[in-house]
Amino acid sequence: MTVMFLFFIILITESAINNMEFQHSHRFHEIMIPLSPDTIHFIEGVPYSLEEGDIVLLPPTILHRTEYPTGAPSKRLIISFWYPKDLFGMADYYLPLLTIFNAQTPIFRFPEEIRKQILGILDEIYTFS
Repeated sequence: MTVMFLFFIILITESAINNMEFQHSHRFHEIMIPLSPDTIHFIEGVPYSLEEGDIVLLPPTILHRTEYPTGAPSKRLIISFWYPKDLFGMADYYLPLLTIFNAQTPIFRFPEEIRKQILGILDEIYTFS
């Protein structure tokens, strides 16, 4: 049995001149975390104003794009993953965890203390990878 996974973490630094002209989608789940203030993220054509440390959860096939403010380059962390539909026969266990990707507004903003903890964990993961 061949099992293929796709998982990657990238840190992107872009400025307003690199704004995406069109929305796009992926065949995998994506977690996007802006690491700079004043980012706009369009999800299915709806603009959302993001703050540093917000967490955007995008399931496969959802149209989205990011727009950066003019001025200094902005940073964002992208975590993307794809997995087989029934990974080792355990779909009943992990699929409920992924339902959060289907939230009405898939943007999560946490109080400062929790946000710092989340960003600290992500920093460790990024450094480790």
